[in-house]
Amino acid sequence: MYEQEKEKYETEKSSNQNKLEKFSQDLKEIKTQNEVIQKKEDMNKLLGDLTKKNDEFLQNLQAQLNLHFQKFEVNQPLQNLHPTIKFVKSIEGFESPWGVAYGNDGALYISDTDAQKISIFQNETKSNFVKFDSKPFPRDLSINPNGDVFVVLSSLGLIQRCDKNGTLGPKIGAKGRRQNELNRPRSVAVGGDYLYVTDTESNRIQVFGQNGQHIKSFGQSGLGPSEFQFPLCISQQNDLLAVTDCDNHRVQIFDRKTYELKFCFGENGNSSGQFNKPIGIAFDQRGNIVVGDSENNRIQIFSPQGNFLAEFGQSGSNDGDFNGPRGLDVSQNGQIAIADFGNKRVQIFQITY
Repeated sequence: MYEQEKEKYETEKSSNQNKLEKFSQDLKEIKTQNEVIQKKEDMNKLLGDLTKKNDEFLQNLQAQLNLHFQKFEVNQPLQNLHPTIKFVKSIEGFESPWGVAYGNDGALYISDTDAQKISIFQNETKSNFVKFDSKPFPRDLSINPNGDVFVVLSSLGLIQRCDKNGTLGPKIGAKGRRQNELNRPRSVAVGGDYLYVTDTESNRIQVFGQNGQHIKSFGQSGLGPSEFQFPLCISQQNDLLAVTDCDNHRVQIFDRKTYELKFCFGENGNSSGQFNKPIGIAFDQRGNIVVGDSENNRIQIFSPQGNFLAEFGQSGSNDGDFNGPRGLDVSQNGQIAIADFGNKRVQIFQITY
């Protein structure tokens, strides 16, 4: 009896080992997103069956395969599937919130366009950061590692620099259509020593040094690659720039060093992966691309290659609903802040994988 049970155990152990080794080989052959999803489902079923047997040998194999799969997710281009989104809170009391940006300390800076001011939300408290005397209609904003805040003053064609205490510093740019001028810009992104600005009504991107020197302009009006119709928001991560090409209903991704187009995604519509005037954009902690699909009143998340991953939100005024979402940003711990323009609030969500 003992010999029969031992033989059965050894046969089963060998069979399970072969299954796990086959998984290891199959992972190297995966080429599509659907294959990744199916393989994860198959793997979880097998590992669940093995765990029930409570065998140390099989549990060790399970751990090895989990480790292999983690390496696969890091190394393969198809990754970061099925993010989970959870509503966290709503920050009320704005006239027309437009831009949001997280500082390195976790503080959230919010531009309130018609109120002509920047607010800061920290430790569950909202306070004034900067109040403008004129009517520059502040839009998007971005923060460098030193805590300096760069705010787009759209009607003036300027980028206003503020230090971390809210003291106004030098302005960058000038109103106009010439090479180093800005025609109603909407968004700015800090990357390294540079500022990347959507020169919205001139249908181009302008690059400045943080001290104000003009570096480069690229793009022109049109429907083709590297052309724009009302570029609204811009974000950067590593060597990439992501731009919402609003009236072309798409996102364009550029090399941050060469300014060459790498790829674009999206088209007009309301299905998953389509857009109706995208505005806000940011990279999350895994390199996924979060896009505010403004007139569809939802947020969509895409892989670093532009593959659709998830969406959330709908038209309305309840928690998790939107009314014309504008700028957005993602914190280092995965919180998404979204300027819910028409509902006069900022909503915070947590993204997890």
